[in-house]
Amino acid sequence: EGGCKKSHFCLLLMGSPLYHSDFSSPPHLCTSLQSIRGASSSMSEFVIQLVKSKKGAQAVGVLLMGLGVFLVISLISHSALDYPNSSRLVAESFNWGGQIGAYVSYGVFAVMGQSAYIWPLLVLFWGWNRLRYQPLAHAAYRSIGLLGMAILFSIATGLPNYSSHTAFKLGGVLGTQLSTLLL
Repeated sequence: EGGCKKSHFCLLLMGSPLYHSDFSSPPHLCTSLQSIRGASSSMSEFVIQLVKSKKGAQAVGVLLMGLGVFLVISLISHSALDYPNSSRLVAESFNWGGQIGAYVSYGVFAVMGQSAYIWPLLVLFWGWNRLRYQPLAHAAYRSIGLLGMAILFSIATGLPNYSSHTAFKLGGVLGTQLSTLLL
């Protein structure tokens, strides 16, 4: 026949129509599109089953614990003299997490200030939750509470009349911007 459907061609990606036409599609295009759709469908089913299973959850927990340790190392060894914040060369980084750790610590401290230390705690907490295969609802409630406290800390550090540099260092962009909105 020369095509997938004689009367109507619909290119589907992830289940949503992207292109419609009144001509039939070439057979090689139809076969490749069906294989892509099948692969993405089977891949998403695989990921869902992996996360739902106990072994999959524990594997995610191990990955999250490793990420949490990396974040702790990067934040603890943060230096204002590292590359993203200064004109020093990347090779002269003081951060124990390397160039990636320097970028991560700079970005997190710039956004949240000193309350940035909540992120490694949250990642480690989620890693522990997944390792022990505990319910996600309890972890979500605790995470929302910890994030709320971190945001309140960021806002509170911007409220007193510090210098703008000190307020930014303590509360980051989030704290300084939200505290100016409140005042």
